[in-house]
Amino acid sequence: MSLTEAIIDKYGFKSGLTLQGNKIIEWPYKQPKPSESELNILHENFKESNKYKELRKNMYPPIEEQLDTLYHFGYEGWKTSISKIKKKYPKTTGIRPKLTKFEVK
Repeated sequence: MSLTEAIIDKYGFKSGLTLQGNKIIEWPYKQPKPSESELNILHENFKESNKYKELRKNMYPPIEEQLDTLYHFGYEGWKTSISKIKKKYPKTTGIRPKLTKFEVK
């Protein structure tokens, strides 16, 4: 999960955003440009709140197996097999670790 994804998640997409590593080169947003430490915290919060996606992705069977499950057991059979993974790794969107008081409004 990249810093660019974290910025877009927080501020929305804006043409003209340019980063070089973790340093902002161009900042097209109306909000004040965050400091390097604020960016690091934003990035860590984003990665933590989206960790479930990577965990799920690694657990889902290959698409060929999912299609085979659909063919042999129908939608409900496929949904049952996938929901086990979703329950094991629930969404954590909106839950952020308390790393700082930094918030963008």
